[in-house]
Amino acid sequence: MAMQLLDTKISIRNLFSLITSIILLSATALILYGLNSTISNDISNYEIIWGLIHGVDFFQSFQNLRYEFGSLLILWIFANFFSAGTMFYLTGLMALSIKYYLFNKYLHYPLLAYVIYVLTFAHILDANQIRVALAVCVIFYATFISPKSKFTYLFLSIVAVLFHYSGVIILFLYFVRRPVLGLSLIVFLGFSFDIIISSSDYFAFALIWHSDPLGNVNLTSSLFIMQVCISILCAVNWRTLSEGQKRGAFINMVGVVIYISFLDNAIVAHRMRELSQIGIFAILFLGKRNLTAVKLITSICLSYIVAYNLLLVFSELMSIFDVRL
Repeated sequence: MAMQLLDTKISIRNLFSLITSIILLSATALILYGLNSTISNDISNYEIIWGLIHGVDFFQSFQNLRYEFGSLLILWIFANFFSAGTMFYLTGLMALSIKYYLFNKYLHYPLLAYVIYVLTFAHILDANQIRVALAVCVIFYATFISPKSKFTYLFLSIVAVLFHYSGVIILFLYFVRRPVLGLSLIVFLGFSFDIIISSSDYFAFALIWHSDPLGNVNLTSSLFIMQVCISILCAVNWRTLSEGQKRGAFINMVGVVIYISFLDNAIVAHRMRELSQIGIFAILFLGKRNLTAVKLITSICLSYIVAYNLLLVFSELMSIFDVRL
């Protein structure tokens, strides 16, 4: 009898979990569709890409476009079965679905974490920078798991870079146990970046990130200040963090230092700072479940980031539909 009751409870719990997942993923699909139909800025670029890869041999497409192999393969498969808009939508939805799986497998309070992600990052990544959104799936995985060997982060960074170059940020996880050394390396790269990309034709693809005196890196940005506060908080309480939290905290710190070190390389600075914010999920949803000072203050900072992004989305929607208050 006791075993039957236990099995019944487990079955009901599994059924409830399944229904919750279906509802949440369905809502996510609708939200993503709405974002694609309204505020997505990148969809027009992918319509052009669709025209270049639809009905074309994959390796010929790869040779012509020189996009990341993994991202282009996914786009190419969808492009040869669906329209341009559907290709773009399904790629973003795939990225979101993978994140939902990762959150459920590795994080405490996964549904809360997923909702926060959708509200804060979906409009930036999964509804716009879909290649980055795919790479972020691998970055999340690298942040959430403990490395099984000294080659784990190297392998995962290679996989992530197959979707977008920003996946190289995974390599900085090698410096989690020597954070000062890792952050110092970023400062050095900031000073030598222009020299490196100008040294060989092999780096010609990176010339678009060359220093621009008119770069618009803003060190007084409220989002950047929130990220700095989280970084300082984690640095002060470093020994109290779990290994997973340290990985997330260090990713967040990497974004802060890159933003400062690449003042004249606005594209690199903004992309990596935005990307590095995902480290916050490891800080909040890994480690002990109890509320600590780090989690409390990080939650406050994240609440501001969520509110800021929601306000940004609503402002864009109001502008599109010409709604005035």
